[in-house]
Amino acid sequence: MAAGLGTLGQSFLDLWHHVDGVEAKRTDPAGPSAALRPFDRNEFRQHAAGCRAIESAVLDLELTELDDEIDRTILLAAIRPRIKAWERDHPGKRLPTFWTGRLLAVLAERPGQDGALESIPNWVDAGRAMVSAPPAVATQVALDDLAAARTQVERPEWWQAHKDRLAAAAAAIDRFDSFLRHEVTPDPDPAGPQLDEESMAWQLHHGALIEVGTAEALRRLRRRADDRDDSGTGDTDLFGAATAYRQALGSRQSEVRRRIGQPSWLAGFALFVAEATDPGARGSLVRWCRRGLVDASYQLGQLSPAELIGNRDVPAAIRRPLEALETALIALEWEAVQGRFGGEAASLVTAAMGHGLLHPALAAWRLGLG
Repeated sequence: MAAGLGTLGQSFLDLWHHVDGVEAKRTDPAGPSAALRPFDRNEFRQHAAGCRAIESAVLDLELTELDDEIDRTILLAAIRPRIKAWERDHPGKRLPTFWTGRLLAVLAERPGQDGALESIPNWVDAGRAMVSAPPAVATQVALDDLAAARTQVERPEWWQAHKDRLAAAAAAIDRFDSFLRHEVTPDPDPAGPQLDEESMAWQLHHGALIEVGTAEALRRLRRRADDRDDSGTGDTDLFGAATAYRQALGSRQSEVRRRIGQPSWLAGFALFVAEATDPGARGSLVRWCRRGLVDASYQLGQLSPAELIGNRDVPAAIRRPLEALETALIALEWEAVQGRFGGEAASLVTAAMGHGLLHPALAAWRLGLG
């Protein structure tokens, strides 16, 4: 890997872990332990400017090797959504789950650690200062997160923690709960859109590296979702499988490929492999396409209030916007790449893993499949 590319990749990861350690940890498990670091809108803009400087430097690199071009593409796909989120989208303003989900993740990752407790009061206060007019259904999901967080701090792992810090963390959780129930005014449109089609297409193109528009993406999902072949015994464990594939990359691959593994890319690869090779998982892709449609429909404001309440896939769409959509589309893209590859799925998997590429477009590029 080109030396400059590796240095810039490390600079980006350092910045991301500093700004949003929980989310960075999902993509880069090799990074430092996730921590809650409160921030405001001004800090978001400053961090976005830092990300833009790294993006510009990455684009200016003179690269001659195909593998370096692929690594640059992987790095840009991680950088650009961060710029957009920190500069324009401000998910922490409308989505209380931005705050509660990260709080819950840190408690789960660092049980019994005083450092995890110490940051919670300031984190909660920053969330209370920023959240405004949240969707009612997102508020309910956030309240569920807080209930789970309250259960976490009551577990035996925390009994040896600093008592004052534990009490302060529990009080902060209750304070956030009260704020969401009684102080913040929800969005008057309970089923309003969170994204427009242009924004969704932007994320598919720049973050997921899926070069289709929103309408075509939804058409692909609907076509597969109508398939009644969901006779397998159940969904595969995408998280466990994706973790295993990431670990299998080993030290032979570039640092960019080993450390930047976007969750939807890994899950989409694991879903494709399970669907193609495990008879018990047959139909998993059909079910994920249906989840992806729920995800997209929620973001576009196409679900009725009754559907928002009654659909069990809505909370996942709120906690991880577009992740189910991207996962399903990437698995479908892998099927298309297999058609061009011309061999068994296992042979394609071996070839892709050999290059450390768990995204279909990048694997096709490296394997000369167009």
